[in-house]
Order: sequence, then C-alpha cells, then structure tokens
Amino acid sequence: MTHRPSSRLLSALQTHSDVLQRLTTDFRFQLPQYHIASFYEQRPMKLFSGLVRRTLLISSVQLLTGVQIVEQHSALLEAQHEEQIPINADHSAMCKFKADSDDTFEKVYKRIRRMRTDPRPRATNQNSTSR
Repeated sequence: MTHRPSSRLLSALQTHSDVLQRLTTDFRFQLPQYHIASFYEQRPMKLFSGLVRRTLLISSVQLLTGVQIVEQHSALLEAQHEEQIPINADHSAMCKFKADSDDTFEKVYKRIRRMRTDPRPRATNQNSTSR
C-alpha cells in the first residue's frame, strides 16, 4: 500500500508556491529572535520511485541525471543573520550521517550547539562553509 500525498499539499510545495511565499514572508517578522542556519542540498537526487516521478512530472533526462528536490533559492530565507550552509549530498542523504566524525554531521552539530549555548542571534558571514 502506498501513501499518496494530497494534491493540495503537493501544490503548496511547488517552486514559487503562493503558500510558501506567504509563510516565508510571515516568518521574516520573527527572524530577529532566532539563530537561522539554512542547509541546502548540492547534489541532484536520483529518482526511482514511480510516485515521485509522477508527482514531480520529471522528464526522462531528469530521471537519468537526477533532480534537485529543493532548489537553493527555496531553501534560504535571505535573512540578515542567516548562516547559509551547503551540504554535499542529495535531498535524501543530507540528514543521514555515517558517524559523528562525518563532515555534514559536524556542520549541523556545530550550529545546534551554538544555538543551545548562545540564544541570541549574531551576525554571521553569508554562504558559510566553515565546519
């Protein structure tokens, strides 16, 4: 049995969706209260699932080369104190860590630890790739 997401949800998650634009705009007013670390995928995802292929309406070429599930511009808020961190993985693998010495794990863990110990936002460099 396969779970099929509702068409309303899929529509809301499309690139340049009015729903996502509205949520992002509304959230911007709260941004100064938070540390913001935005992680974004750098590799296209190979799509073998028929459901995903039909849902995204991808071409045969995209099936072979893969597709970016969340484009960089959609993953980032472009906020003043936002730390933008590229992850060298596809959408599925970007939160799967082999060990606590994994480069991606260290990037994520460093930001979580900083947010836990220093609750106030501070200025950061855009497009940070530091560990």
